[in-house]
Amino acid sequence: MNQAAIRQQMLLYYAGELLPAQQQALLESLQLVSTEELEVLYPYSEWVEIKGAVFPTEKIEVALQKHRQLRPVTANQPARIRQLPAFRWQFRVACAAAILVVSTLLFTRTMDKSKDTAPAALTVSYKTVQVDNGKKIRINLPDGSVITAGGGTTLRIPEVFTDLQREVFLDEGEVFFDVHRDTAKPFIVHTGNLDVKVLGTSFSVRDYKEEATGTVSVRTGKVAVSNPTQKESTVYLLPGHRTKLDKAARRFHQSQIDTTSAFGWLEGVYVFRGATLQEITEQLKHGYPVNFEVRNSVLLTKRFSATFRKNSIVEIMEQLQLMGKLRYTINNNTVIIQ
Repeated sequence: MNQAAIRQQMLLYYAGELLPAQQQALLESLQLVSTEELEVLYPYSEWVEIKGAVFPTEKIEVALQKHRQLRPVTANQPARIRQLPAFRWQFRVACAAAILVVSTLLFTRTMDKSKDTAPAALTVSYKTVQVDNGKKIRINLPDGSVITAGGGTTLRIPEVFTDLQREVFLDEGEVFFDVHRDTAKPFIVHTGNLDVKVLGTSFSVRDYKEEATGTVSVRTGKVAVSNPTQKESTVYLLPGHRTKLDKAARRFHQSQIDTTSAFGWLEGVYVFRGATLQEITEQLKHGYPVNFEVRNSVLLTKRFSATFRKNSIVEIMEQLQLMGKLRYTINNNTVIIQ
């Protein structure tokens, strides 16, 4: 395991996210690291002045401490450091590992906002992708992952991923992610209301600014979803499950899903089961290059069940008109319903 991988595993370890087998692998890697290599991972200047409570004694902390005890004390180190009890040495090394990695992670996330002051080696260059309503585009990411962005999407993706993790920023829209598995580098999607973290799986994220909910649906694998302002509210989703974030109440609502319905938009298929007219128009206005104007607000709560397979917007509206006893006209690119 190289130094970058060890840093990432230490981050996951202190976050409590390493499985027992992964902890053992990390321990074995630390035992093989030389004192000089450890000095590069955890420089003396990063931990020498740290103060605080003692970490619980764990095998990994013990491995780190063992290396520090083997490190020769030089004349330019303060005498008080030489006389520190073992538990203080252990605490400082453990804290340094967490602080060093977390600081690097936070620094990377703000690279695109502070390029003038950032070291060139850590600068991350992002490109913005915008997709017009009625269109979809397929994008190959630097790590081999593939994404499909739907209409009305604005997405920021890096030219190259960092050594610590893979991050993309969904400003708004709907995107399907087929993520290449890499256990050493988590894949994270940030929206204004959601943080989605995976190692390797396929899932979709929908978060439009004008919509009251943000949605994550899982096709394969496992994902962790949280609200950026409420990390303690993290929910975990398995295949065939979805969570919706009520943006106003800041609450998640989980449910099982019909995958054909959830991911049909990728193939131009729209499946509605008891959906309100408002939900239907929110879907269709991004799948087709049209806007909707509903002049009778009572109609927005009317429910429909229908499946449209690559139908034109006229064919869809004709069917809704028959089912819902409503009237519509199309003026340029605006569908007027009354």
